[in-house]
Amino acid sequence: MNNYCGFYLRCIATLLLVLSLNTAQANTADNQPESVTVYEHLSQRLEQQRINHKVPAMAVAILSAGELVYCRGFGFADAAQTQPTTKNTLFRVASISKLFTAQAVMQLLEQYGISVQDPIGKFVPDFNGSPITIQQLLTHSSGIQDQIKPRPGPLADEQEGARKYVQSVLATTRQRPNAHEFNYSDTGFNLLGAFVSAVSGKNYSTYVDERLLQKARMDASYFARNDSEGIAFPSYQGQAIPLEHQRPFDPQFFPSEGLVSSITDLSRWLQLTLKQDKALLHKSGYHSMLQVQGSTGWHGVEMGLGWQLVQDGDHRIARHPGSIRGYKSLIMAYPDRQDGFILLSNSSDTPRWEIAQLITEMMKNSGIWQ
Repeated sequence: MNNYCGFYLRCIATLLLVLSLNTAQANTADNQPESVTVYEHLSQRLEQQRINHKVPAMAVAILSAGELVYCRGFGFADAAQTQPTTKNTLFRVASISKLFTAQAVMQLLEQYGISVQDPIGKFVPDFNGSPITIQQLLTHSSGIQDQIKPRPGPLADEQEGARKYVQSVLATTRQRPNAHEFNYSDTGFNLLGAFVSAVSGKNYSTYVDERLLQKARMDASYFARNDSEGIAFPSYQGQAIPLEHQRPFDPQFFPSEGLVSSITDLSRWLQLTLKQDKALLHKSGYHSMLQVQGSTGWHGVEMGLGWQLVQDGDHRIARHPGSIRGYKSLIMAYPDRQDGFILLSNSSDTPRWEIAQLITEMMKNSGIWQ
């Protein structure tokens, strides 16, 4: 009899446990959006991509309808694997910096009534008489080629260094061929940095910090110093790149590649940009940046003012990748829907276009992106 009683008591206890678990699960489902499982699945897929391609540190932020819905780091930001990557981990964002330069230029055009058709020499005296326009620099169609490489330099000499840099660029552009063809140029954006400095009367980095980074509450972001302390270490094939082989920090390359930031900070800026917030630009400025200016020669990619533009059915994609030795990054946005994502990584091997496709498909298939 005691055995039967024990058996029935155990059955009743098991039944009560199952019922309580089912109730708890039901309550959880009621209190959380269905998309939670989508993000969990996405995290698993992203982590697998990171492992497969030996990416030490990676971070992803996703926006939907202008709001941040996903923000997560993967892997470790230091070679010793003691610092987990978080949403606040800093990376060199490389050419994503060009979007900030383009916005800074557009601010100054608005403020001083300058036309994108004006020649750069009107504002940068060393280029006086040159036919190169602001628009050509913003669209990589100036004919200027990247013949000058970055070199480490003290931040205290940013203004003087910029003057010498402009003179060096001028010396390499006198025999420039095919002036109006698309030719991706870091040098062209560094010249736009000289324009920002000349018109504003401030160092490029000071102006962008005051008028863009601070306005967007990008509190942890800055323009690269002379060392990589506090930044996710650069890597290739899973191994740290020695200091002597890393891309130098050069103040003259701030406008084309110098920004250090996190997905948290960049998502704040992207939110303002997608919502066309007047803290950064007037709506006409945002609109102008997204207008097609010409073809790149890359399949399906056209140039706006700073942004690279792709048509996806009825929707436009505005994007900009970044890549320097040991880092790859990508911003991709749907301005019409205020959707988008940011990818930062510390590896030359990051499959950013595969990751872009993965994020896009999962967000669309889940119905979070329409």
